[in-house]
Amino acid sequence: MTFLASRYVRYLLLLIIIFPIYGAQTCKKSVQLFLDIDRLTTQEIEDFIAQKVRSSKPVIVDIGGEGSNLNAINVNPQRFISDSDNVRPIPLWVKGKGESIPVKNGEVDYVILENTPLNNEIISEIIRIIKKGGLIKLVHPIEYALKTHSEFSVHFPKARVSQKRLRHGLLQTLIDLKP
Repeated sequence: MTFLASRYVRYLLLLIIIFPIYGAQTCKKSVQLFLDIDRLTTQEIEDFIAQKVRSSKPVIVDIGGEGSNLNAINVNPQRFISDSDNVRPIPLWVKGKGESIPVKNGEVDYVILENTPLNNEIISEIIRIIKKGGLIKLVHPIEYALKTHSEFSVHFPKARVSQKRLRHGLLQTLIDLKP
């Protein structure tokens, strides 16, 4: 059983045990507490990355991630994402905004940043965690992207930079750090 599956087994057991004994109000508080601490620990992140490295798979960090990439470590201040009528937990969730990502220097193959504002702290973290030869994907509304993506790509003068207009007024910038 993977560590992610075991986390949800613990969650279900918590519900099964607490609800009948203490009632709905205590159960609700316990679930909220569990969900707040149900983010990946530093050790779990290290184990996840080690597993990826052993299997020759890329290490992906999605800053502001909502779980659309199931293989990514999702850094997001919110535990849940809601779309239409559904509310779902974000898989491989790390609580944060991207200013402090609990990953070692140069350990990430691919960084994704979609609709999350770029600031100096996030830029510094991306520069710190990305591997030499890594790939950075930025997606923002066109007006914002035209200014910030070019300012960001200056940090990687030897990188290949490509841009593509997407639907809904978005611009995608890929910064390829391969030599």
